[in-house]
Amino acid sequence: MTSKKAELRRYEDDLNICGMGAVIMGVWSIIRICMQFMLNPPDLGISDEDPETAIFVMLFMAIGATVILVMILGIHLYIGINAMKVAQRKKYKKKYFAVTIIALVINAVSMISYKDSLSDLGHIDTTIASMLVDLVTIYILVIIIRSELKVRKLRLEQQQG
Repeated sequence: MTSKKAELRRYEDDLNICGMGAVIMGVWSIIRICMQFMLNPPDLGISDEDPETAIFVMLFMAIGATVILVMILGIHLYIGINAMKVAQRKKYKKKYFAVTIIALVINAVSMISYKDSLSDLGHIDTTIASMLVDLVTIYILVIIIRSELKVRKLRLEQQQG
């Protein structure tokens, strides 16, 4: 019985640490996206002759980007905070597990986008760094899913036994 308690504690610790990791990776994703926009601003294709249209398009883009950034951070916070709550045996939102799986699939599929970037040898260092960050995020999400399943199983065994 002691080994089951130790195993449960280990998976709860994994959930707690990876929950915090999910939050940190969410903040880092926001910082990274902001840096990419600052270093490589999108070409809006607007002429200087119509400043009102330029302001409108820039405002629209800024609002759209802000909404997307808030959504990204919100998803990471939702996953991370709920994983930490599970680890601490607090009340949590059960849908976080499905959101974690969806986020994992999206992150894994988004790795395909690096295919073209790898051929650009001028920016290979930043591409590899971005890939490593995304791989760490994928790893964190996989550990959250695995630990959640193990914690559920071990807690159920404790209640039955």
